[in-house]
Amino acid sequence: MHREMRSLNQSQVANIMSKTYSGPFLMLREVFLLNHLGKPSASATMHISDSNPFMQWHPHAFPGVMLIEMAQQLGFIIAYDMKITGRPFMSRVEFKMKKSVHNGDTVVAFTKLINHKRGFYFFESDIKKSDGTMIAELSFQGLSIP
Repeated sequence: MHREMRSLNQSQVANIMSKTYSGPFLMLREVFLLNHLGKPSASATMHISDSNPFMQWHPHAFPGVMLIEMAQQLGFIIAYDMKITGRPFMSRVEFKMKKSVHNGDTVVAFTKLINHKRGFYFFESDIKKSDGTMIAELSFQGLSIP
């Protein structure tokens, strides 16, 4: 069984994201990349606190769209790690929110590449609280733009 795991620190994540991501929010601080039997995946953890700007703008609950952003940024990291050329573009998101996220919660996102064909990449992501409670499930599609 071939299994490879490595971590990327905040500086490495920022460097990769500067090459692959054109959005205004960098959600990821440390990323763990896993390649198990040729199936790439990535995970990251984020602690939600009052100092998070999104909690200042939305004091009652962390916005679900930012959880989507977190999962998609993991998709960008996976695409970069696979040496996909061009700029990745994420589209077609299916999102199911199961629980809300509040100040003091720790969120763990796990994104994996399910399939790729003809320049399209299909991802799935689970987002949970640190105690294992499912927050959201999503799937999304990406493609590489030259």
